[in-house]
Amino acid sequence: MSIVLSNDTVQTEAPAGTIVGLLSDTASSQPVFTLLFSGRLFAVKGTWLVTTESPLPIGRHSILVLARGPGIFFINLAIFSIVVAPDTASRVGLGVDKVVFQPQSSPTKPGP
Repeated sequence: MSIVLSNDTVQTEAPAGTIVGLLSDTASSQPVFTLLFSGRLFAVKGTWLVTTESPLPIGRHSILVLARGPGIFFINLAIFSIVVAPDTASRVGLGVDKVVFQPQSSPTKPGP
């Protein structure tokens, strides 16, 4: 039973609201996530870990995530290290586009 983050790297110039990764918990199909510590750089929106400001300081930033399950009592905690990389370094060979979180809609790729 553990919390899983699908990605742990984001670009320094990513706009606020950029999705870093998807949170999931192996103990529950419908966990509720709370970010207990992030240095105010990241937030949880549903099951998405997103950025809260731009630009982000380059380096490794620790976050503490709490997962609670509906209906049954369980609590999981996890610490993740999020890597904020310079824009040019994080794009080389990755083929990853920026994805922006828009409330009340699905994640979308920003326009040109």
